Amino acid sequence: MNKELFDLWEDNIAIISPDGIISYANESWKQFAKDNGLNPEECNAGANYLKVCEKATGKNSDEAQIALDGIKDVIYGNKNTFKLEYPCHSPEKQRWFLMKVTPLSKEKPTNVLLQHIDITERKSVEKALKKSEQRFKEIYLESPIPIEVYNSEGHLIDVNTSCLKLFGISDVAEVKGFNLFDDPNLPAYTREQLLAGETVEYETTFDFELVKKLDLYNTSRSGIIYVNVKISALCMDCIDGYLVHVQDITNHKVAQAKVKQSEKRLDLALKGTKAGIWDWYVQTGEAFFNERWAEIVGYTLDELKPINIQTWINLTHTNDYKRAEKLLNKHFAGETEFYECQLRMKHKKGHWVWIEDRGCVVEWSKDGNKPIRMTGTHIDITNRKNAEDAIIQSKILAEEANRTKSEFLANMSHELRTPLNSIIGYSQILDQNSSGNLNEKELKYLSNIFNSGSHLLDLINDILDISKVEAGKMDYEPEQINLSQTIKIVIGLVKPLAMKKSINLQFINTTDFFEISADNVKVKQILHNLLSNAIKFTPVNGEVKVCLSTVGNTAQISVSDTGIGIPENKQKSIFDPFKQADSSTNREYGGTGLGLALVKKYVEMHGGDIWIESEVGKGSTFTFTIPLN
Repeated sequence: MNKELFDLWEDNIAIISPDGIISYANESWKQFAKDNGLNPEECNAGANYLKVCEKATGKNSDEAQIALDGIKDVIYGNKNTFKLEYPCHSPEKQRWFLMKVTPLSKEKPTNVLLQHIDITERKSVEKALKKSEQRFKEIYLESPIPIEVYNSEGHLIDVNTSCLKLFGISDVAEVKGFNLFDDPNLPAYTREQLLAGETVEYETTFDFELVKKLDLYNTSRSGIIYVNVKISALCMDCIDGYLVHVQDITNHKVAQAKVKQSEKRLDLALKGTKAGIWDWYVQTGEAFFNERWAEIVGYTLDELKPINIQTWINLTHTNDYKRAEKLLNKHFAGETEFYECQLRMKHKKGHWVWIEDRGCVVEWSKDGNKPIRMTGTHIDITNRKNAEDAIIQSKILAEEANRTKSEFLANMSHELRTPLNSIIGYSQILDQNSSGNLNEKELKYLSNIFNSGSHLLDLINDILDISKVEAGKMDYEPEQINLSQTIKIVIGLVKPLAMKKSINLQFINTTDFFEISADNVKVKQILHNLLSNAIKFTPVNGEVKVCLSTVGNTAQISVSDTGIGIPENKQKSIFDPFKQADSSTNREYGGTGLGLALVKKYVEMHGGDIWIESEVGKGSTFTFTIPLN
């Protein structure tokens, strides 16, 4: 045997005779003994290695005894070889060795070759691998994601706890015979991909009723769930198995279905409103529009590409865009809850389309200062705007016609009054019958002419007065007047009318003043009209009362009667020109329906208010105010 060759080996090598004597030890062996704290001479050639093993004590005594028995078994032919892995830690580091005993001949007993091979590095790798495997097993078993492991033929090897729970399985032993490729829920197209070592991922329904029907395994679950399945082939040089991840997405699918249903309802609702939808990323200018948005201005979305916020700006009327920009900035500043603007957009055919543009910010920056995303709608309101314009134009024309009429009547006041005054004046002269030539019948005719003329003059005066007010030609001439004195004067004028019907006419003054700034003629006209009406509509032996008081910074005058009253549904229109509570009222009591209209106009000229409180059969109270200042 070439012992010099053994000296070149890194392994620790010695040759031991049947009696245990070391006949040779290479240089590595000597260093090995030294590293283990032994005297190299005691473990060198001539030393009895078996005796050393027999004398071993301490924590390594068990390994020494096993080594002794193993060496003897090889020497005496009981074993072909013997191997033993054992720790042999030095003070400096943890070490592991493999002791290998090999016979050097077929004789019994025989010399043996003893090797001590350093396997420390391998042991460290094995330890790390074992630790990693343990950690992986813990993760695998406790993972919230259901995991299945199959061998290369598709037979189930193991499943984790989450998988057992998902599929309603009490113990993994119940599904040990299950084969991946027999799963009825596995799409057919995936088989070839899996056999080719490809990773497949798909969503499918998992039918527990089908599993029970085919008797694949026992499950406590029923019905159908939605799952996402990812199957990966475990490959080195060939497919060693398959790893399956299963995720229950039933809740997600249900929520998704609800969202789709909601979107469908919204889409139907939007179609019903014919609204265009816009979605704008404010900071980037990116924008999205639906087909209806483009359709309103005569385009398709493809015709407007590339689409961004500039698309909207380019189509919007310049003046309207400036206004919209101001309204947008107000919304961004939090001054308005919503952005709302009516604007014009250019139609493909060249005309302008009126749009009601509404929206709000739906996403802000983290600091809440910048708008990130805004959504809204476009509604075509062209027809509505045209109708509004037509109404406004009609109103302007009507007001112009009314103003022209009022101006005409106001200007005709002299021409209408002069001939009537002549008729009334001459009838009064003739009625005196100074010549004595008129008989009783002719005098009666003259009286009718006078009364009719006077009535007509009153009517013309009322019409002309209200026309002047409406035309803005009625003069307002304020002066300092004693309101209490003015009321007493008017009461004196109407007192004969009250006396004819035995009506009790009262004046109640609760103030100590007073003079106010007002148009004396018009205040008298207000009071005269109200008192005349009160007396006219109050039956015999009734009561009419005037009250003067102050309320706040106003003088308040009320005229109350115990007359026929006014129905509630007629009270709002009683101040309109030519309106009376009932057509029968005109036939029974006379009048034009202009008196109260003039009263309201005159009160408003003074900056006051007028209102009515009335109950049918019990009477009415008309109250008006005039500011003290």
